[in-house]
Amino acid sequence: MVRLDHRPKILVTGATGKTGRAVVAQLLEKGFPVRAIVRSRDGRSQRLERLGTETVVADLFDVDQTLMQFSLVPLTPGYDFQQFERENLYPV
Repeated sequence: MVRLDHRPKILVTGATGKTGRAVVAQLLEKGFPVRAIVRSRDGRSQRLERLGTETVVADLFDVDQTLMQFSLVPLTPGYDFQQFERENLYPV
């Protein structure tokens, strides 16, 4: 498992859906900060916020809105995302 003093913020789309909620829950459980793109402020987005997820309203079909959300998630220099995937997403 990857151990970091500073965990990168993970951007999740579709976080209010069945799969997205499960992804957010796993990331939060592992200590990663999460930003979720949601279509609107509603009960589902409020539940995510209560769990500690940062939510932002954006239309994925609006390229400018989507790119803005991606640009607000800083990349962690030297972080090996492939190692993270190997150790956390596909453990042997």
